[in-house]
Amino acid sequence: MPLTHTNQLFSRDLKHLVDPGYAVAPTPNFRPLLSVLAGIGAIAMVIGVGSLMLGPGAKPSGVNDSPRPVAEPAPGKPTVPQIATQIERAEKSPAQRVGDAGQSSPNESGPASDNSTKNLASSQYHDIGGDQVLIEWRDYTIKNGDSLARIFKNHGLNTGDAIRVAEHQDAGEIKTLLAGRKLRMGYDQDKKFRALSFELRSNRSLLVAFGLDGSLQFEGVQEKLDARQKTVALVIDSSLFKASAKAGLSDKLTLKLAGIFAWDIDFAKDLQPGDRFTVVYEQLVDANASRGEGDILATQFNAQGREFHAFRHVNDEGRVEYYDGEGQNLRGTFLRTPMKISRITSGFSKNRFHPVLKEWKEHKGVDYAAPRGTPVLATSDGRVSFLGNKNGYGKNIVLRHGSKYSTLYAHLSSYKSKIKPGSQVKQGQIIGFVGKTGMVTAPHLHYEFRVNGAHVDPLGYELPRAESVASHQQAEFLARAQKLMEAMSQHNTIQVARN
Repeated sequence: MPLTHTNQLFSRDLKHLVDPGYAVAPTPNFRPLLSVLAGIGAIAMVIGVGSLMLGPGAKPSGVNDSPRPVAEPAPGKPTVPQIATQIERAEKSPAQRVGDAGQSSPNESGPASDNSTKNLASSQYHDIGGDQVLIEWRDYTIKNGDSLARIFKNHGLNTGDAIRVAEHQDAGEIKTLLAGRKLRMGYDQDKKFRALSFELRSNRSLLVAFGLDGSLQFEGVQEKLDARQKTVALVIDSSLFKASAKAGLSDKLTLKLAGIFAWDIDFAKDLQPGDRFTVVYEQLVDANASRGEGDILATQFNAQGREFHAFRHVNDEGRVEYYDGEGQNLRGTFLRTPMKISRITSGFSKNRFHPVLKEWKEHKGVDYAAPRGTPVLATSDGRVSFLGNKNGYGKNIVLRHGSKYSTLYAHLSSYKSKIKPGSQVKQGQIIGFVGKTGMVTAPHLHYEFRVNGAHVDPLGYELPRAESVASHQQAEFLARAQKLMEAMSQHNTIQVARN
């Protein structure tokens, strides 16, 4: 049975998208206070067992000092092992801080811990103090509760060097170690410790080189990853995100997929169980290990006898756009919906029962249900002509798009910072957040579309497309699109045969 506007197909998606990485509701933040209290409690605990953990001398028999799994700390919040390291360092003399007694010198290799691996294939030459040194890397995965001093100690390295690195002005993101990130220790041909590499975000790393004279050299490195073409199929059953996760796609890539078809598919009402996406994308790899996802190269959508195609292309201006098989731009001058993922609760109607006024009235827009704080997007480039409270609309924004079109976004909880009357906005830019201000019974967005001042149904009005592939790029685009189409067809044929 086909699902209607009131179906719960994407109820999981609505909840899924309200997270710190996507929907940030402007609510009071009590985390700093909680962090202070937690820190005080942690220090008290450390001091209480200081004679056992920090005091000099042999440890009691039967005590296992191997790291225990603990809850992952919040970014920037010191862990108990880090606080213990700071207290231990404070109790030592300056001479002791340079090198712990019983530790190997900073240039001697130590025993690898259980989760470090020797990576001979990644041996590379690096410039250290003006010399080209062949470095052999050993990989280590940072665990919950790790500190740089603890890692160095477990590998037989000088903890004084760990402190110097962490306190260096160029340390940046490595001041707080994040569990799951990679850390690589590099040794020269004489087995002396000479380099440290920290995995950062966006395939970047920070290289720290140790000179024989004790100097430190910091260098940011953008890793070159191989991009391999991969094809997967998604079959919708209960959720777009659930189907994507089953196929191995990240949420970020799933949102890109939804954005590609945003002008042809209304994800709030068009998707039905059994609909199918075929996606060709770049898988980024390093030494045969997956390091994330690149761009979507092509995708095909099959639904109820309809078929849509999209192919990636970089236009003359250097902008990435998606086009159909004939080179027609898929990007419309207006987005079909003002949110990434939502659910329609009321459509454009001449006669609709108002839930607050309890009477039948004309409904001049479309209502989208979404949790409070969900970002609201400008459906096209335009200028803010109104921002404020008005009648039953509550907090709302009106955008003018040239002399012919305007859009309204109502019942907002708040506005995006720097959005003011007269501000220029771009298509897809966040302008506010879903709320329940005005005459409403639950959080949702009321969206109106006007042409020459008259209300029209935003879901049914035909709008022009952006420019097609340039004529001088047409032959190249069509040849590439044909190869990608063959890859998707071959994948689908194999899938059918397996079933």
